[in-house]
Amino acid sequence: MKNEKDKSFHLLSVPLKHHKDKNKGHWHVILETFSGHHVSVGTTSQAKKGKKATGTNYSCENDILGNGKNSFLRRKGTVDSVDNYFENKTGKMSEKDYKQAQIYGARAKKKFLEQRKSDDQTKHLSKRKHQPASKRGGHH
Repeated sequence: MKNEKDKSFHLLSVPLKHHKDKNKGHWHVILETFSGHHVSVGTTSQAKKGKKATGTNYSCENDILGNGKNSFLRRKGTVDSVDNYFENKTGKMSEKDYKQAQIYGARAKKKFLEQRKSDDQTKHLSKRKHQPASKRGGHH
């Protein structure tokens, strides 16, 4: 919570939602919604991630959730169905932290769209393979 005492420190209001995961879930900053999916970045109060705590989370300039704890962003964004998010809340982020969240979100969205395109191409090719040659436009 580096700059909260600085009067020139400008905070943005950001939408937060709880994201269901294999644990209890945690708060995510919602960056974008498209095709029934949210692009989001998870928040945490932990500086390190994972069981072995080898990776570091991005340290935020302020307390996003307003609960008096230090806030960190997970470095890996999430793209998931809007159905897997619940409980709306508003948080506060510095412009610098929000821009960093957008970078993580953009990476996740790009990867999601590339995977979707790859899956679509695989399905298309798989369907062609199983059709008789006459339906594929091949020789009789």
